[in-house]
Amino acid sequence: MNLGQRLLAKSLSAKRSRRGAIEEALAKGQCIFPNCECELDRRGLCKTHANEFYGELRRLPDDEARAEREMDLIVAGLVLPAYGQRTQRRASSFDQAMKAG
Repeated sequence: MNLGQRLLAKSLSAKRSRRGAIEEALAKGQCIFPNCECELDRRGLCKTHANEFYGELRRLPDDEARAEREMDLIVAGLVLPAYGQRTQRRASSFDQAMKAG
């Protein structure tokens, strides 16, 4: 994936119809994949769905196909952009403890 594709993927966001469900799942620490309540691992997915996602990308023939598929899944709201989970997480427990104490 070239720099332009990386920047585009980072700037993409999910369809409006999925945003509420994504925010709710992330707030609960759950996978954003529809009907999955497993614990978050990476890219907004549980270990099972994350492994499936990365496996699917590996099977594609080239970087361009991988980037296109990744962007489609981001827009569909089935996976977060790279580092997207970091921006969606709740406040740090350490920050909350510092404010309280």
